[in-house]
Amino acid sequence: MAQTKKSYLNAYDKAKTTSYFVEVPEGKYIARNPFTRVEVELNALEYTIYRFCMMWYARYERGLSTETPVQTFDNMRYYLMALNVNAYMELLD
Repeated sequence: MAQTKKSYLNAYDKAKTTSYFVEVPEGKYIARNPFTRVEVELNALEYTIYRFCMMWYARYERGLSTETPVQTFDNMRYYLMALNVNAYMELLD
């Protein structure tokens, strides 16, 4: 198994400091692309990252504080891509 990049782990730690970060319990989750309605099954870590990315972007679009820089958002997206390229392509790309 490949080692997770330190930048992804640092981004995850920064994301955890935001008021909207929720680490979900172990299990299987279904995430849906809001534009295409494509659904992808995710594990808990993948879903936690996906949820953070969606919340970060929604706050950004509304002009609210994202509480972390765009680099954190980008690293979280890349973390999801490293974990599950299909989920990244279907849900975030």
